[in-house]
Amino acid sequence: MKDIFRSVWIWSCEHILYYPIIINHSLIHNHYNVGGERIPYLVIPQKFYGNVGERTIEVAFAKSFLARYVGKKVLEVGNVMSGYTKIDLTNHLVLDKYEKGANIINKDIIDLKDVKKYDAILSVSTMEHVGYDETPRTKGKAIEALRKMMRALKPHGEMLVTVPIGHNPEIDQMLRSNSLKFNEVHFLKRISALNSWAETSGEDALSKAYGGKYPAANAVAFLIYRAP
Repeated sequence: MKDIFRSVWIWSCEHILYYPIIINHSLIHNHYNVGGERIPYLVIPQKFYGNVGERTIEVAFAKSFLARYVGKKVLEVGNVMSGYTKIDLTNHLVLDKYEKGANIINKDIIDLKDVKKYDAILSVSTMEHVGYDETPRTKGKAIEALRKMMRALKPHGEMLVTVPIGHNPEIDQMLRSNSLKFNEVHFLKRISALNSWAETSGEDALSKAYGGKYPAANAVAFLIYRAP
């Protein structure tokens, strides 16, 4: 009987609970705000239901960021964008230690050369795993990786990094102090079971536990750095 109940519950999660999210984003309020910019939620195909959460805002904001760099040299750290949206790979290089695919370089981010060659660098929900979700765990690796990414930008190049709050304590501490001197830091929190998000203060966002009231991230940070 327990197995039957479990099967029904899993089917419900996959086929019924997903639809209010689509309705929520497409009919009720289909945009969210970041720093005065109105961004449409990304409606994610059902096969990605387990990652619906923060991806609806992270990937959408990243698409808006990439739109400014069409035809420019872009580095994506962590192979995320191609899983949710169509990417022009002409000038879009991906650095990912584990995943295989077109235009993907399998290299550790910490081995990135300090060459000022990229117009834009993008990383979506990847940096919190660097050094933290690896064996052995390496203290300070994520922060050093972010510094390397900053140094890899061309003069006046731009970097966007999105991270969930509460996953990696070192990332959270960096956010509290802004020790890396990002030009812009935007915090958003999840405010409903229908996956609605709203801007909030850093103090409020950093009080949200990962996997707390809602599954996965309950708050995220969008970090923007502009090279001098």
